[in-house]
This record gives sequence, structure tokens and C-alpha cells, in this order.
Amino acid sequence: MSDQPTAAPAAPEAPEAPPKRVYQPCPCGKVPEQLMLEVNEQNKLGRALCPCGVWGLEFLRGFEKDPEKILDKAQQAWDSAPRPSEDS
Repeated sequence: MSDQPTAAPAAPEAPEAPPKRVYQPCPCGKVPEQLMLEVNEQNKLGRALCPCGVWGLEFLRGFEKDPEKILDKAQQAWDSAPRPSEDS
């Protein structure tokens, strides 16, 4: 038996956090940190809402079941949706 101390096993690396998403501003003026999603597995459409509750939109979910891919589709719809102009 050796008197040498044994090295502790290396701690497993923490899983990498997903990148923080950056959204276009809501017509209410706030930039949401996250979107509220309404997704029904029976439906091809989902709804993305600003947490303020003032504005939301429908997006095509298709048959996607992966939550990250659904969020990708919601973000794409959110960011590309036309915003009401301040004149109207």
C-alpha cells in the first residue's frame, strides 16, 4: 500500500446552458426576456404572447414536439411579425 494521497476524481462538467434569447420589442414598448407559449399537441398552431399580455401572435408549430425547436419557431414568428406603427 502506498502512502501517496490519491487524487480525487474529476467532477463532471456542468451541461452548457442554452444561449440567452433576444426578442424584438413588443408594441407595448417592452422587450420580453421570454415569451409565454400556448401549444396544444393536437394543433399545428401555437400562440406566443408577451408577458405584458398586450400583444401576441399565432405561429405554425407543425408537428414539432421538441420544446427548443418549438421555441425557435415562436421566436422566428415573433421577431418577423410586423409591429403596429405609432401613427395608427
